[in-house]
Amino acid sequence: MPEADPQWELVRRVLDSATFQRARQARAFLLHVCERTLAPQPSAPEFDGQTSGIVRAQASQVRKKLQQYFATEGAGEPVVIDLSLGSYVPVFRGREPRDAEPPARPAAPLPWIAVGMCALLLAATAWLVLKRRPEPYVLASAGPQVTRLWQQLFDNDRPTTVLLSDANITQLQDLLHEPIPVADYDRERLNAHVERIADPDARHMVSRSLDRQYTTMADVTMAGRVLLLHAAQGLTADVILARDANAAVFRDHNVILVGPRRANPWIDLFEPRLNFKSRFDENTRVSSFVNTAPLPGERDLYSVQWTVRGFCRVAYLPGREGQGTALLVSGTDMTSTEMGADFITSEHWIRDLRERLGLPDAAPLPFFEVLLESKVVLHRTSSPALIAHRVIPRP
Repeated sequence: MPEADPQWELVRRVLDSATFQRARQARAFLLHVCERTLAPQPSAPEFDGQTSGIVRAQASQVRKKLQQYFATEGAGEPVVIDLSLGSYVPVFRGREPRDAEPPARPAAPLPWIAVGMCALLLAATAWLVLKRRPEPYVLASAGPQVTRLWQQLFDNDRPTTVLLSDANITQLQDLLHEPIPVADYDRERLNAHVERIADPDARHMVSRSLDRQYTTMADVTMAGRVLLLHAAQGLTADVILARDANAAVFRDHNVILVGPRRANPWIDLFEPRLNFKSRFDENTRVSSFVNTAPLPGERDLYSVQWTVRGFCRVAYLPGREGQGTALLVSGTDMTSTEMGADFITSEHWIRDLRERLGLPDAAPLPFFEVLLESKVVLHRTSSPALIAHRVIPRP
């Protein structure tokens, strides 16, 4: 693309803006359609017809981000970018007075408001199921292998707590360019880290965000499946943000930890026992799993390629001090965490894992960890591929 092309220079400013930097799928979508349109031989953007619903949803998100950019960071731009309906071709036009008006509601918090409402609805649904059905029932989607596994993991006279990832803690680490250790994962110590941020505006923003509870839709999806599967077995479960956990949760409860290590530092309590360990490179901003003891045909590092492929580790192991159960579903990105939720609640994949381990039908599953890989199409993943597994020795 010619460097002097003013339209391409505008696209670059938009893509490099704070509005789009933290919206990877929207950024990739906008880059794709602009590259096709501004190429020396322009062509219409192409998308897989089987993902038309996904494309429409992503295009809608890009339009909101463009409106947000040109009303805030790009308020001084004389030319604005629109995304045409149907063909998704970017349209460059002169600014009109209405382009300077800010969105009626801030674009960024909306997904988190939706997340909070979803979490409340999920909790209410599980409560109603438990109150109205005196006997356990079986979900249509829960086959015998999933039912048996869920009973093995959680039918042990202990309540289960799902710890959702903490989106705010990732924002703090992004600004500090260093991880927050689990020992510092309480409000007093987090406040001390916030004070280290040099930019007063950023410091104020992060301090305010720590008063709010933000997670991801992938985590909400996992929580919903946990609540329904627990209800199906007549078991109890609750859902909290990782930051609201304490030592008693890990001592007295079964725990399900959801999300990457950067958003759920409690994973540090269990990683020493695992072969596939979380890593985030602060310089390259790449999330990976390190294979500490590669077997033949395996790689020693599995790194995410944004908008191309992701990885997820699912691990079942004993809880702290050998009590209860711990289940970790940890992806390199949001869509990869969804892949882990699909795996651990899928009859097909649980059966496949049992076959790989050579287990008889009635044998319980040993403690295990698996590494999954999936290709990413926009913000959706293909079916997971089980690329590696390990049996975790009993303590």
